[in-house]
Amino acid sequence: NCTNITVTGTIFNLTSNVSSSATCFGVRANNVTIDCKGYMINYSQSSEGYGINISSQNGTKIRSCNIVQNASKFGTANSYGIYAFKGSHFATVYNSSIETNATDSYGIYLLENASNSNITNNTITASGGYGVFLQSTAYKNSVYSNTITTSGSGGYGVYLSSTAYNNLVYSNTITASGSSGFGVILFSTAYNNSVYNNTINTSGSSGYGVALQTTAYNNSVYNNTITTSGSDAYGVYLFSTAYNNSVYGNTITTSGSFGYGVQLESTAYGNSVYSNTITASGGDGYGVYFFNIVYNNSFYSNTIKTSGINGYGVLLDLTAYENSVYSNNITTSGSDGYGVYLSRTAYSNSVYSNTITTSNSSAYGVLLDTTAYKNSFYNNTITTNNTKSYGIFLNNSAYNNTLYDNNITTKNASGSYGIYLLNNVNNNTFYRNR
Repeated sequence: NCTNITVTGTIFNLTSNVSSSATCFGVRANNVTIDCKGYMINYSQSSEGYGINISSQNGTKIRSCNIVQNASKFGTANSYGIYAFKGSHFATVYNSSIETNATDSYGIYLLENASNSNITNNTITASGGYGVFLQSTAYKNSVYSNTITTSGSGGYGVYLSSTAYNNLVYSNTITASGSSGFGVILFSTAYNNSVYNNTINTSGSSGYGVALQTTAYNNSVYNNTITTSGSDAYGVYLFSTAYNNSVYGNTITTSGSFGYGVQLESTAYGNSVYSNTITASGGDGYGVYFFNIVYNNSFYSNTIKTSGINGYGVLLDLTAYENSVYSNNITTSGSDGYGVYLSRTAYSNSVYSNTITTSNSSAYGVLLDTTAYKNSFYNNTITTNNTKSYGIFLNNSAYNNTLYDNNITTKNASGSYGIYLLNNVNNNTFYRNR
C-alpha cells in the first residue's frame, strides 16, 4: 500500500499496483530505494498530491515505476509525479513511466537546492505542462535519454529556472505542444548548463526548440536536432539579457506563419552562433534574426536556407550593433528574398566572406535600409536570380557604410542591378567590387 518510508537504507519493492487519493509515497529517510517492478502508482485520485515525495532526502533511487496521476480521469492541479523540495541531493530516477494530466502538473519537479541527481531512461507524458522542472538553485543534475511529451496551455519538455547551473540535458527525445511549446528552456539566472544531442519537436501557437531567457549566460547548446512549427516557430531563442552563450552544430528546421532559425532579442550580447544548419520557411522565414539591442555577437560558418513569402538569411534590426556575420552559406527563396538585411539603426556591424544566393520575385543579396550606418561589407560572393535582382541595395538614409572586395553576379529577365542606391543615401564608400 501507499505509505511513508522512514528507515534509512530501505529497499521497497512493489508487488502489486497501488493507489492514493493524494500522495502515495513519502520518503522520510536517506538512501531509500523504491523498485516498482513495473507496477502502477495511481496517485492524486481526488485531491492534490504526489506520486513520490522525496523532499529533503538524499540518495533516493526510484526505478521501474509506472506513475500515473488519476488514471481514470482528469486530475487535480499542482500534482507532481515525483517531487523534491529543499535540499534533495543524489537522487536517481530511471526506467520509469510518469504521466500527469492536470493543469500545472509536473512529471518530475526538483525545487530549491536540488543537486547531483540523475533522471534517465524515463518516459514522461505531461498533459498539464511540464516534463522535468528544475528550479531555484538546481545544480549538477543530469537529464538524459528520456522520452518527454508535453501538451496543454504551455508545454515544457525540460525547464531550468532561477539559479540553475552546471546541469546537463542530453540525448532526450522531446515533443512539446500547446499554446506555447518549449523543448528546453533555461530561464532566470541559468548559467554553465549544456544542452546537447537532443531531438526536439515543438508546435503550438508559439513553438520554441531551445530558449535561453532572462539572464541566461555561459550556456552551450549544441548538436541538437530541432524542428519547430506553429504561428511563430523558433529553433533557438536568446532573449532578455542572454549573453556569452554558444550555439553550434545544431540542425534547425522551422515552419509556420513566421519561422526563425535563431533569434537574438532584447539585450543579447557576446553570443557565438556557428556551424549550424538552418532551414526556415513559412509566411516569413528567418535564418537568424538580431532584434532590439543586440550587440557583440558572432554568427559564422552556418548553412542557411530560407523560403516563404519573404525569406531572410540574416536580419539585423532595431539597434543591432558591433556584430560579426561571416563565412556563412546563405540561400533564400520566396516572393522576396534577402541574403543579409540591416535596418532601423543597425550600425558598426561587419559582414564578410559570406556566400549569398537569392532567387525570388525580388531578390536582394545585401540590403541596408532605414538608418543603417557605419557597417562594413567585404569579401562576400553574391548571386541573385529572379525577376528583379539587386546585388547590394542601399535605401532610406543608409549612410557611412563601407562595401569593398565583393563579387556580385545578378541574373534575371528584366531589372538587374549590381549596386543600387535610393532615397537619401549618403557618404558610403564602395571600392574593388566586381
